[in-house]
Amino acid sequence: MYLVYYPYVLFVFLFRLLLNFRRVQQEGSSFLRSLEQAFDGTFSAKMSKEAIKRQGIQQLYINDSFAQLCGRITYREEQRRNKLYFVLSGLYDDMLDQKEASVADVDRMFRDPASFKARNFNEQVLIHVHLTLLNAVSDKKSYQALLNDMHAVQLESLQQFDPNIENDHLISIARRKGGYSLLMCRHYLELPVAKYTDDVWYHLGAVIQLSNDVFDLYKDLQEGIYTYANRATSYQAIQEVYEQEVTALRKSIVAMPVPYFKKLRFSILLSLIPALGLVALDNLQRLQAGSVQLPAWRNLSRKALIVDMEKPKNLFSLMVHAFRLGRLIS
Repeated sequence: MYLVYYPYVLFVFLFRLLLNFRRVQQEGSSFLRSLEQAFDGTFSAKMSKEAIKRQGIQQLYINDSFAQLCGRITYREEQRRNKLYFVLSGLYDDMLDQKEASVADVDRMFRDPASFKARNFNEQVLIHVHLTLLNAVSDKKSYQALLNDMHAVQLESLQQFDPNIENDHLISIARRKGGYSLLMCRHYLELPVAKYTDDVWYHLGAVIQLSNDVFDLYKDLQEGIYTYANRATSYQAIQEVYEQEVTALRKSIVAMPVPYFKKLRFSILLSLIPALGLVALDNLQRLQAGSVQLPAWRNLSRKALIVDMEKPKNLFSLMVHAFRLGRLIS
């Protein structure tokens, strides 16, 4: 049965994605332009590109997958909040990573946005979006607590430039940073609130961040950022951390009290996310080539560390891993 149901679920999803992705991206682009006109400024090309792409993937792939557990797709207002979130996260990350504002100023914008005096376009938009989302969510107390956790771990992640940071701390930062950021997105959807679905949101976000750390090995090394991945000396050490979180995600999906086929469909769709990280791990296994340790990172070229997901062999590996991970585990 699984052998038949798996390709059916993916075919329906990919067909819907092909029909809607361009439209959703165009809507995202129009939304950014409306903010630019309203606040008389311009987003950076990089920020715009990332926000447009990510809001589309989040809406059609993740948010709609959760909404379909309740027999629907996301509403227009939910989609608008999703767009706002990616503007908020993009500006917030730029202000910290690019040092567009001091940590103290970012902290004040976050904790007391209504009283902060914005000095430029990015700060005006960030405060507007932050306040709009604060007013839009239904469970304001829970959302504010989550924001506090997210903001704290974002500031904590600045320690990743410290060569003396402990590896367990790097793993904790990655898990919480990814988990909290995706769990924020749950608050923008009008879906039943339950710990079991929050667990799925959190573990899915953690898997995404841990996977990104493997995919971004070259970039992080160039920028002097320490992660659990580039601090490891063997692919097995990275694999152990990653697969532990993937198992937690799969168990959280199984724990959801929803009808079997809805749960199986959901598991099949989301299996593509942890499968991506396994493709990157396959590349590291090839680089280690049967040795006890990986080659020194400084001896590896950009080409060796970059995982090109347009290559047929990597796409094939993605589907093989996803097929295995899509099954509901006992």
